[in-house]
Amino acid sequence: MNKNKLMEEKGFIFTLPYKLLAIILVMLFALYLGNILFGTRSVEQMLKLYKQEKNLKYEIKNAKKENEKLQKKLFEYEVLVPDENSD
Repeated sequence: MNKNKLMEEKGFIFTLPYKLLAIILVMLFALYLGNILFGTRSVEQMLKLYKQEKNLKYEIKNAKKENEKLQKKLFEYEVLVPDENSD
């Protein structure tokens, strides 16, 4: 009699409601994990934004160099060409 009672208690975990609950919990976890990996605030999005940030920093560096060259040319032009209104 005690063996049957013990078997029923072990089988209690594998009844239909608990199986459904386990399936639902696994599905919810899978959705959560999918959202973390591929959602709007995901790892994939973060890596994409990191690459974009790197490209923008590179463009800023190049723009600063170009600006420096143009300022140098402007200064040379101002020195070489007298101001027309200074008479």
